Amino acid sequence: MLTISAIKNSSDAARYYTKEDNYYLSEADAKEASEWWGLGASELGLSGKVEEKELQKLCDGKLPNGVTIGLQKDGTLNHRAGYDLCFQAPKSVSILALDGEDKRFYNAHLNAVRETLKIIERDCAQSKAYNGKIRFENTKNLTVALVRHTTSRELDLHLHHHALVMNATKRQDNAWRALASSMKKNDTQVNGFLSAFTNIRFIMV
Repeated sequence: MLTISAIKNSSDAARYYTKEDNYYLSEADAKEASEWWGLGASELGLSGKVEEKELQKLCDGKLPNGVTIGLQKDGTLNHRAGYDLCFQAPKSVSILALDGEDKRFYNAHLNAVRETLKIIERDCAQSKAYNGKIRFENTKNLTVALVRHTTSRELDLHLHHHALVMNATKRQDNAWRALASSMKKNDTQVNGFLSAFTNIRFIMV
């Protein structure tokens, strides 16, 4: 199963990285199993394990290349952190992969996550561009912090991956901008990351 929720802003995201409630990287081996994923991550020189400070800066709109994304208002930088795509394996897969230690099931789940992310990156990554009027450009690159979890908040066996999609993408003019938010036309969402996302049908193996 795949669910999506918005990380609204850096303040909202920050609670996940505190010592009291470091949810995304709280499991003993979560950081070791984490990875940077996506063409955007490659462009920014991000690879290997996801570090908290690195992730926090990106949630604040501060990219490793020195670019800052966001809108200044009353001396404050406003920036939506991004989106949390949660890929959840069926209970039977979780038991076989974790309790049964059958790596075939774990690898099948992880491969399905990565293949689905490729589709999302190809079809959903959009940014606004201006040429006399607003247009939406398919950028085809995302910066994703991929973090594995093996238990639920209730500590039941539950294999799932959080794909934290950072709110940043590189346009064809090499400018880094926020992902386009949804735009409506005749009460129908036609553009933006979430709009494109909901138009895709996913098959998780």
